[in-house]
Amino acid sequence: MTALAGQPLQKPLFPRPSNFPFPVYALLMALAVSGCGLMPKGEATTTAAATPAPAPAPAVPSTAVARVSPQPAPLPAQPDPAPPAKIYPEPAHLSGLDGSRVLALLGVPNLKRRDDPAEIWQYQTRACTLYIFLYRAAKGDAYKVRHFETSARGKDGVSAKACFVGLLKAHERSKAG
Repeated sequence: MTALAGQPLQKPLFPRPSNFPFPVYALLMALAVSGCGLMPKGEATTTAAATPAPAPAPAVPSTAVARVSPQPAPLPAQPDPAPPAKIYPEPAHLSGLDGSRVLALLGVPNLKRRDDPAEIWQYQTRACTLYIFLYRAAKGDAYKVRHFETSARGKDGVSAKACFVGLLKAHERSKAG
């Protein structure tokens, strides 16, 4: 079958009415095609494809600014949880420690006195005084804590635990700054 001059090979499916200008006809066709993919809410598709193909993105002129989806506002910063309260040992922890471990725990004593075979170390705060008695078992052995006692330095009595903890905290502060 050959085409005659000026006549199409086939008749068009939808002939264009002659009284519509081409731009109006093109606009109507575009609207009709764009509505084909829309379906009322809740209706399921009966085609073989499980999910519809995504619609092509509309053409955007190069001078247009791209829309940015709004980002959720950042959550306010949560304050760091307070560190757990430090648990200090009982004064009985001193028993059996050698001199180097006592120095690491409490620092340098305010007073050190040697009466062989013993050494007496004295630590003081405003509230109390701690006396530590270190003994050595034999010549050349290290001195080890065998006894300790506390005494209050004011009118108010202070427990042995409170005195010991106060000395530990004072040593921590001196190491920190």
